[in-house]
Amino acid sequence: MAAPSHPLFERLASPDDGTALVVEGEGLSYQQLSRLAVAHARRLEGAGLEPGDTVALWTQRSLATPAALVANALYGVVTVPLDPTLGTVELAHILDDARPRCVLAADPVAAQDATPGVLATCAASDGEDGAAPSRAVDDDPLLLLYTSGTTGAPK
Repeated sequence: MAAPSHPLFERLASPDDGTALVVEGEGLSYQQLSRLAVAHARRLEGAGLEPGDTVALWTQRSLATPAALVANALYGVVTVPLDPTLGTVELAHILDDARPRCVLAADPVAAQDATPGVLATCAASDGEDGAAPSRAVDDDPLLLLYTSGTTGAPK
């Protein structure tokens, strides 16, 4: 399968030290993002995930969230972002409806009570050299988004 044709993926194929992401004043270069994407994609591959599988991702205001989103897209899995402020009823509905094969979090210990068996996303120190096992294609879905559920069940 050919990797998706998107400028970001093309830039990650030949990364440099230019700034790719900035969150809360902390930044990642394209080189660092590429290394994180490689490590994260290999973690997904090691967990037995395949392109098109759905994974849930606890979001937070850190570089881990967009880095995991990029790696998930590159690998070809569909990401269901989970807002940490979700109530238990809304979270249960989303998880039951989306049926993710796994749940990812930058801090798996904090997410363990709400989503047992959660896997850790890769930290900046986990970066690996090499090519990410890209399995995505241009028409693969990227995200499965749900509403907040303020007027009923999240949709």
